Amino acid sequence: MQRDLGFFYLYRITSRLYFHLPVLFVYFFMVGIPVWQIEILLAVYGVMISLTSQVSVTLMRFMKQKQVIAFGELLKGLGLLIIIWDTNFWFGLAGQIVTGVGYSLAAGTDSALLRQVCSKMEQGIYQKVESGSASYMFLAALGAGIVGSVLFGYEQHWAFYAGMAANVVAIGMILAIREEAAVQPAAASTGASALPKQSFTSTQKFWMSYYSLSRAFALAPFVGFLPFFFFTTLQVSLYWFGVVLSLFSVAAFISARYMVRWSERYGSRTMTMTAMGLLFVSMLLFGFFDQLWAGLIAITLMGLSSGGVRPLTISNLNRTEMTPSQRTALLSSMERQYGVWNASLLLAGGYVIYQFGFQPLTLAMAGLYVMLLLILFLTFGKSTGNTLEGNREASM
Repeated sequence: MQRDLGFFYLYRITSRLYFHLPVLFVYFFMVGIPVWQIEILLAVYGVMISLTSQVSVTLMRFMKQKQVIAFGELLKGLGLLIIIWDTNFWFGLAGQIVTGVGYSLAAGTDSALLRQVCSKMEQGIYQKVESGSASYMFLAALGAGIVGSVLFGYEQHWAFYAGMAANVVAIGMILAIREEAAVQPAAASTGASALPKQSFTSTQKFWMSYYSLSRAFALAPFVGFLPFFFFTTLQVSLYWFGVVLSLFSVAAFISARYMVRWSERYGSRTMTMTAMGLLFVSMLLFGFFDQLWAGLIAITLMGLSSGGVRPLTISNLNRTEMTPSQRTALLSSMERQYGVWNASLLLAGGYVIYQFGFQPLTLAMAGLYVMLLLILFLTFGKSTGNTLEGNREASM
C-alpha cells in the first residue's frame, strides 16, 4: 500500500509540471493573436472541463480508474502538441479543447482512486495524503513555472516539449498503482444506465460552490489576466516572468500544505473567511495600484487564498459512504462548476480588459466576488455554519 501511495505522490507531482502555463498567454500574444481571442482560447479550456465533467464516470464502466487518468494525461500532452503545431487561432482552439478534456478526465478521478487505495488503511491517511500531495502539486507548478519561463526565453516551444515529457512520466506513475476491481452498481453491470444519480446536502453544495468560485476567481486572473498585467503593463522580462508568477505557487504551496492543520486549530469557518478575505484584498491591490511592489504582494495573497481551497474543501466534504463512481461524480460536478465560472470570467474579462483595461477589470471582479459570497452564505450559511462549528469543536 505504501508503494502505491508513493506512486500517487509522484503522479500528482509530475501531472502538475505545467511548464507552459505561465507563458501560455505570452505565447499566444507573441504569435500575433489578439487579446480578446486569447481570452476565448483560455476560456475554452474551462468550457471543456464543464462539458465533459461526467465523461470519466462513463469511462469507468469500461476502464479502471487509473486507465481513465492515464488517458487524460495522454490527451493533455496531445493538446500541447496541437497548440504549437501552427500559430493560428484554430490550432490553439483545438489544442485547448483537447487539453481541457484531458484535465477533466484526470481531475477528481485521481482523488477517487486515492480514496480507494486508502480504503483499507487507518482513518485519516486519506486526508493526510490528499492534503500533502496537493501541496506538492503547487511546489511542482512553482518549479515548472520558473523553468518553463527560462525555456520559453530561449525557444518558444521548449516549455511545451517539457510539458509533454511530464505527461508521459505521469502516465507511467499512475499506471504503476495497483488498483483493486471496484464493485459496480447493478445498473452498470447490466448495461443500464449511466451516471450515478445523487443529490447533495446543503453542506456539500456550500463547499462545492466555495471551491468553484474561489478557484475560478484566483486561477482565471492567474492564467488570463496577470500575465497581461506583468508582461505588457509592468514589462517584466521573460527571464523573470516565471519567478514573478511563481510567487503565486509558493504561497499556494504553503497554504495547501497547512490549511487542514490550520482549520483543525482555528476552525473551518475562520480559515474559509480568511481565504476569501485574502482573495478580495489581492484584487483590490491589483485594481488600485499599477506598481510592481503592489503586484508582488497581491499575487502572493492570491496564491495563499487559492492554495487552501482544495484541501479545505475535500476535508469537509462527506464522501465516506460513496462508491468510486459516486465520489467521482461529486468531484466532477465540482470541477464542472469551476469550469463554468472560469470560462465565464475569462470571456467577460477578455471583453472588459480589451475595452477598459486591467485595473477596471480587477475592481469589477472584486465587487462580483463579494456579491456572490453574500448569496452563497445567505443560501447555505445556516446549515453549513453548524457543520463548521461542529468541525472545530471536534478538533479541539
